Amino acid sequence: MFQEIEKTYTEAYGNLITLLAQQTQSKLESCVTVQSGIKGKAAVAADQIGKFLFTDVDTRLADTELQDINRDRRWYEPVMKRGCVPLDNIDVIKTSLDPKSQIVVAGMAGVNRAKDAAIISGYYGVNKTGEHGATSTSFDASNVIANTYESGDIIKQLNHALSIFAANDVDIEAEEIYCVVNSVAAEKLRQAGIYISNDYMADKPLSGKKLPSYAGINFVQYEAVPNYTSGADTIYKLPIFAKSGVGLGKWEETKVRVGELPNKNYAWSVFMEFALGATRLEEAKCLSIEVK
Repeated sequence: MFQEIEKTYTEAYGNLITLLAQQTQSKLESCVTVQSGIKGKAAVAADQIGKFLFTDVDTRLADTELQDINRDRRWYEPVMKRGCVPLDNIDVIKTSLDPKSQIVVAGMAGVNRAKDAAIISGYYGVNKTGEHGATSTSFDASNVIANTYESGDIIKQLNHALSIFAANDVDIEAEEIYCVVNSVAAEKLRQAGIYISNDYMADKPLSGKKLPSYAGINFVQYEAVPNYTSGADTIYKLPIFAKSGVGLGKWEETKVRVGELPNKNYAWSVFMEFALGATRLEEAKCLSIEVK
């Protein structure tokens, strides 16, 4: 509401403007493959090439054996987002400092949260595949590790995820592996005997605020993971993936316009706009762990 600016009036609230509690940095952008400067209504995220196979040579001057190699294509679909915050001149007069710069800071924090939301949405959503993106590809149900696996032991679930990656021919030694955890999963990790034992961990998980990696899996704490209800339980879905298996496409960097609105008696406004999309780049590299 426009009236919200009144909360910053000097006579009542002093001369400092601070941001309310909110996530200000992107948690997930650095964990995925980022492509910038994309053009068009849709864009190719990756051309997927299958395995090149070889045969034994057991005869001289044999005919050339031709083989077909699996090929596919994964697409980005852009989502345009914009926002505008007005600032009436009377508000500027009543406020002893100019809040426009702080509004821009708040806007950029919102952009970063939107990036994370887009990555999560693209990760679990229906992705576009095929030469022209006409095929819909859902998240592979066989890549989900249920909350009932090993009675919900999160360490055993993580170990099983590594086994699935290996079975999918994902090079877990070369890849950067990330697992997105919320506060519920983070608490389970801190309560796991192996995870907090100095005999198994190079770092001491309880000595700092950041969760150290486990078996090469890097943890990113992010609260807005998807969930669903099963009976009386809330089940949280934790993405666990290789960095090369998830993509974020940017059509344009965030546009910021700070100017006057002639149709609003030249009141100031802060306008921001951006476009992006996210997708799974390779199903074999994208898993999900369920916890409750």
